[in-house]
Amino acid sequence: MKKLSLILISLTISMLGYAQDFNLNGITYGITSSNTVTAKGYTISNPNLVIPKTISHPTTNSKYSVTSIANLAFNAKGLTSVSLPSGLLTIGFSSFSNNSITSVVIPSTVTSIDYRAFEKNQITTLDLGTGVSDMGLAAFQLNKITSLVLPSSVQTMGNGVFQDNLIKNITVKIGVGNIGVNAFLNNPILSVTCEGLVPSSLESSAFTSRNTIDLYIPSGTKAAYVTNSGALWTGFKSVAEANFVINYITYEITSTNPNTAMAINYNILGGSSVNIPASITISGLTYSVTEIGEDAFKQKGLTSLTLSEGLIEIGSRAFNSNNLTSLAIPNSVKTIQYNVFNYNQLTTLDLGTGIEVIANGSFGYNKLTSVVIPSSMIAMGGGVFFDNDITMVTVRAGVGQLGFRTFWENPLTTVISESTTPPTITTGGQDETFAADRSNIDLIIPSGTLGAYVTNSGALWTGFKSVSQNPVLNVSSSEFSDEIYLIQTPNEIQIASKNTELLNGYMIYNIDGFKIIEKSTSESKINISGLSNGYYILKLNFKNGVVTEKFIK
Repeated sequence: MKKLSLILISLTISMLGYAQDFNLNGITYGITSSNTVTAKGYTISNPNLVIPKTISHPTTNSKYSVTSIANLAFNAKGLTSVSLPSGLLTIGFSSFSNNSITSVVIPSTVTSIDYRAFEKNQITTLDLGTGVSDMGLAAFQLNKITSLVLPSSVQTMGNGVFQDNLIKNITVKIGVGNIGVNAFLNNPILSVTCEGLVPSSLESSAFTSRNTIDLYIPSGTKAAYVTNSGALWTGFKSVAEANFVINYITYEITSTNPNTAMAINYNILGGSSVNIPASITISGLTYSVTEIGEDAFKQKGLTSLTLSEGLIEIGSRAFNSNNLTSLAIPNSVKTIQYNVFNYNQLTTLDLGTGIEVIANGSFGYNKLTSVVIPSSMIAMGGGVFFDNDITMVTVRAGVGQLGFRTFWENPLTTVISESTTPPTITTGGQDETFAADRSNIDLIIPSGTLGAYVTNSGALWTGFKSVSQNPVLNVSSSEFSDEIYLIQTPNEIQIASKNTELLNGYMIYNIDGFKIIEKSTSESKINISGLSNGYYILKLNFKNGVVTEKFIK
């Protein structure tokens, strides 16, 4: 009997220990097990709530993980922001309702959000994570959410879960179970994109009216979604197949032999930094991303962009009106259409080595200070670099045509053309390529090409402030005199060889004979932009000999 009494006393103490609440940094916690607690209340007026992942008991120093939010825990506490911890599993009913929270990120460990949990806030952006299975009645009702991604984990949705928001675009990931009664009632929805080959269950009252909503579904699934007997996704304004959303980018399948895809839209919930991959995988099949569609990323607030090799064409206005500051075009890109990158903040641009056509206005209204037109360029449209801060243009050998007004509204001072055959340009009038008045621009051309560029009848490269020909630096080693030649521009010396002599490295000395640069390299271009003006000696080490020559910077 005594032993039984001791056991009962021990159990009672244990139960009291679990039931006892304590306060830490303004949050009230209730112990739910030997190592877990629930957040139960808030005793201070700070509107920015941060719920920690783990805590230590203020008196026993025992450590606990915060795994749940209790019912009504933070209801009407004047909150404007909340940070939820990884490891959280459940969020109780009305736990954050009646506040002014503007943004919510649900940790991927959360599986359940109870009814009215975030009702009556000011939420504009919502990330549901990847683990939420159940959302209760009106869980996010009466907010200002504008765009939504339902993760694959979602299986059940209570009545009116997103009712009375500002949602325009919805993405339904593969595997979503049921879209509930009145789920999106009273939202200005324009499009719904479903990624599942098997349609999610859809309640008839999920949307206020379907006839104003465009529906996008995977290729080959129209029967399952729309036309089969018993199909639930009917009555939409339009139904388009072959669109998929991966990492917030919407893709359209453009070919199945070979498998290719085009990026056609972007959800700003993905952030301001975008990486467009070389390929995507859909239902086990790999598709090469070869195109970016018209307006796909227009006005998306982008600050950073990575384009992958394999991309061939970029559609009109695709990245118009963003905040990009630097850009590298993959060598695989052949065509850039109209106004693609205008109205950004570009200061640096690498056009790659494969671009053939750039249409009108593609890089207008940026902040570029210099530009190099690659040898691959066949033709450029009008105003491609209109209204930048460009002072120097380098036109590589082989360029075919520069467009009308290509460089207007730029403070151009120097144009370097490396081709012995002058590219076609527009001379005179309001369509002049470089500027309405070339008399402030210096022109640098290859040695021996003055006639073709300037003095011959019909020559187009006239009216410049000055015309100088790149000096060909005569080599001093007789065995190389017919094999190596060097072309100097203001910031670079280019090495060429008739028989592809392999450079091993070079040294640059000042006129007093002191070595100031030494580099082992096989690159054919030497950057001299960092040198002060003056005389220098260049020593080139080739596999079969040495070349030494003076040059002037």
